[in-house]
Amino acid sequence: MPRGGPRPGAGRPRKATLYQSAIREAEQKVADRLPHIVDKLLELVDGVYVVQHTKDGEERIYVQPPDRQAAIHLLDRIMGRPTEHVELDADIDVGGDATEQLTPEQRAAVRAALLGNRAGAPGRDQRAGGDQ
Repeated sequence: MPRGGPRPGAGRPRKATLYQSAIREAEQKVADRLPHIVDKLLELVDGVYVVQHTKDGEERIYVQPPDRQAAIHLLDRIMGRPTEHVELDADIDVGGDATEQLTPEQRAAVRAALLGNRAGAPGRDQRAGGDQ
């Protein structure tokens, strides 16, 4: 038997595995109520007014918007969350103590790996068939 490494079946089970049937049931409940949830979100456009009659015969009017975040969460759960565009600006410095012991070729390979290029791979223009 080999020594070390992960053992089959070892470790804590994933939550998705532990709660698979409960998650499936919850998703089905949301899917069954999807038209109602959409209607509630549409009510938010105009607002929701509640008229309450007290024992004294008074009439009270309340403005109570439904919980928009809960409705959106349920919609995201069943319909999927829309993708978001994220721009990153990173300044990568491969110098320093850890790389001082590397040869210039090794530093170039690390720099290329960090920037998303494989060491020794042709440039973007060469792969596209263009001239550099």
